[in-house]
Amino acid sequence: MKGRILTAKILVRFKKYLLLKERSAATVEKYLRDVRAFIAFANGAEITKELVIGYKKHLQENYAVRSVNSMLASINSLFAFLGWLEFNCIPTKKRKKFSFGIAYFPRVW
Repeated sequence: MKGRILTAKILVRFKKYLLLKERSAATVEKYLRDVRAFIAFANGAEITKELVIGYKKHLQENYAVRSVNSMLASINSLFAFLGWLEFNCIPTKKRKKFSFGIAYFPRVW
C-alpha cells in the first residue's frame, strides 16, 4: 500500500477517465474540485483509511449532509478509478427530523 499519494498526474488521468465515461462538463468540474479539496486536505500525505475518515469528519463539521455525500461520491469515484476500493467511504446518513404534531399526542376527550 506504499506510495498511494495523489498527484497532479493522477488528476489529469482521472479527468480523462471521466470524459471517456461521458460525464457532463459540470460533473467533471465538480468531481475535480472535490478531489482537489481532498488533495489539499491530505497535504502530500500517503492516503490511508484513517485520512479518508478524518476528511469525512472534517466535511461533516463544515457542510450539510447532502453536500458531504456529494463530495464523498467524488472521491469514491477517484478511488474506484485508481483501484483503491479499500478507501471508499460510506455516505453520511441524514438525520431524521421528528414532528411533534398532533399525531404524536394522545387525544384526551
